[in-house]
Amino acid sequence: MLTFSSVNAEFAIRDGDTVAFLGDSITAARTYGKIIENAPYSKYAPLSQFAIGKVYEDDKSQREATAANQLVVKNYPRSEQAPEAQLRIGKIGETTQERGSHEAGNHEQTREAMEEVLIQLPHSDQ
Repeated sequence: MLTFSSVNAEFAIRDGDTVAFLGDSITAARTYGKIIENAPYSKYAPLSQFAIGKVYEDDKSQREATAANQLVVKNYPRSEQAPEAQLRIGKIGETTQERGSHEAGNHEQTREAMEEVLIQLPHSDQ
């Protein structure tokens, strides 16, 4: 199974026993983007898009993280990552609101994201 991880600002892709270190967040995001570009319908594409959201989230780039997670939900709605991406959209929105953002539509987007999580994950404890 392919997994993505971030440790001490170093990003890596692991596929079974093989690990490829990608370096910093910018390099990682580019690599994940190339996976999506070259194989948009592969089993790795939704995981790559989700990883891009995580990279942006780790970099405190809330708007980009939200956009990346929205692409997971839009382009890969049946993927394992879609419910978690939806949850991250809501959590990012909550964090932004707590910090005092009053951007038009932010409250509505957060509410809608969290409602969708409840529909997709009715028994989740998150």
